[in-house]
Amino acid sequence: MKKIIVSMILILLAFVLIACGQGETAAPETGGDKADTTPPSETTSGAPDVTAAVPAETTAAPETTAAVPDTTPATPETTTAVPETTTATPETTTAAPETTTAAPVTTTATPETTPPAPSGSEFTVPKDMNELRANVISYFNELANVKWRCKDTIDFRKSSVITPNLIYERGKTYYGIPYSSQPKKASLLEFTDYLTDSGIYTGPTEYTTIIGADCGSMRTAWAWGGAVSGVGMSFTDYEFFENEKETSGRVKGFIVPVGDYDFSHYSFSVPLTECVFPYNDLATMCKSYAELKSCDVIGKRWRLNTGGMTQHLRMTVEDATVVRNGKGEIIPDKSYIVYSEQTSTPTVVDGKNTTWNLNVKQSFKMLYNEGYVPMTSVCLASGEIAKPVMTILGGNTAEGIAASTRFSGTVQCNYNFFAAELTVTDESGNAVIHAKTYPYALSFDVSEMPVDKVPSDLPAGKYHYTLKATIGFGTKTLVSMDFAK
Repeated sequence: MKKIIVSMILILLAFVLIACGQGETAAPETGGDKADTTPPSETTSGAPDVTAAVPAETTAAPETTAAVPDTTPATPETTTAVPETTTATPETTTAAPETTTAAPVTTTATPETTPPAPSGSEFTVPKDMNELRANVISYFNELANVKWRCKDTIDFRKSSVITPNLIYERGKTYYGIPYSSQPKKASLLEFTDYLTDSGIYTGPTEYTTIIGADCGSMRTAWAWGGAVSGVGMSFTDYEFFENEKETSGRVKGFIVPVGDYDFSHYSFSVPLTECVFPYNDLATMCKSYAELKSCDVIGKRWRLNTGGMTQHLRMTVEDATVVRNGKGEIIPDKSYIVYSEQTSTPTVVDGKNTTWNLNVKQSFKMLYNEGYVPMTSVCLASGEIAKPVMTILGGNTAEGIAASTRFSGTVQCNYNFFAAELTVTDESGNAVIHAKTYPYALSFDVSEMPVDKVPSDLPAGKYHYTLKATIGFGTKTLVSMDFAK
């Protein structure tokens, strides 16, 4: 009996020892923890290896082993949560463009609250007199260099006593707008409007109507550059040499002497060499020549062989160059000016057929001997640049224009108008009414523009009316309105 009891105790001890041995095989669970650093598929495939080492009748080990997969799937869940956070970042990034897109909305709204631009803001006004003078000279050079050919020979040799050699021959290329002492106010805008794409002049060819200008072309350059303000630009508005007996209404005193020479004995009917120079010696006149600036004028008057009087003008294109001796006295034959001019005699200059002479050097002594006096405009002498102010009075209204039998309005400015253009377009943008004119004055009447029809002549439809006016400083749109019939 004792032997049986001892045997049973031994069997029980054996089972205890076996059970203890099976508990030691749980070590691979630690190895499972290391496997967490590998992809989930590798961790999953490693689990059966551990499970296979456990006897079928042992149930405790599988329960512990089952806990390993429970821990491993948790890692992908955490990893999955990261993309959710990452996904949230683009949402924040997407919000930024929405703020940027909002900016144009604010910009678009600005014109609705911005008041109309004040008169004159469309123009580019010189910042000072130096720039103004440079603009005048630049425009004068453009007048002198425009390239053109005549369709047929234009012969003015018998048109005037001062044009015995003036002829423009067919087939030749010329530089500079033509010479004519009649209009005295043609501009580059008008002249080029009469040129074809190949440079053929198609405008009027009579001496009294050709789009040209005489030696007083600085009138146009002055008006374009801003050296004439508050005064018209035509010879009917002012003269360089005034007729003291004239009562035509020309502005008096617009041209003033440069320097301090005696002009009190001047007479329109007497050559300057007889009424001015006898009262001013060379030294006196040299002091006045020395004050000439670019854009000023030198002029002379003399008697023709026929008995009548004539005159010639030149524009200085540089400030006078003055050379003095050791005593500070001006040396007349070394001091000089540089001038440009329009003449009535065709010549060839640098291989070009032209009536213009540019950048010619002349000494003070030669100026005195030839009888030239220095002059300028009151605007240049003042050193002030007036702000351009352009207005239209009595123009058509949007409510009444459709039935109107004329275009109306008086346009005014303190600077001379070089062009005015009226256009009416239909819904397709085609011009159904158009007119362009060149006022060369401080005002013009819209009703006098050469239109071929008026609003009341138009058929039913929607239209847009535009009126623009140009001065030397730029172009302003005076009218821009829609109307319907």
